[in-house]
Amino acid sequence: MTASLQVQTSLEMKKRIQISKTLQIQQKIHQQEMEKHWLYIIQLQEIQDMFEIEPVEPYTDDNLDFTDDDSRVSREHDDESLRDVELVSTTVDN
Repeated sequence: MTASLQVQTSLEMKKRIQISKTLQIQQKIHQQEMEKHWLYIIQLQEIQDMFEIEPVEPYTDDNLDFTDDDSRVSREHDDESLRDVELVSTTVDN
């Protein structure tokens, strides 16, 4: 291996290491941001009553498959009249 090829290979490896370190740092920052959001949500749950929107006809995994053009969510997406989903309850208990 020639000296110039060794230098070029060394520079490429340094770039790869820098990219890898950058990605690791970005991933760590993202993870920290997600943890902050989850902590915020948990705090909200502790101080506020939660209201779950529950359809009378529950959604199954097949219903939620947006890659299937015939799934419930796909049909609701395409046809606005199907979006009026009946709920178990519309009032918050307090």
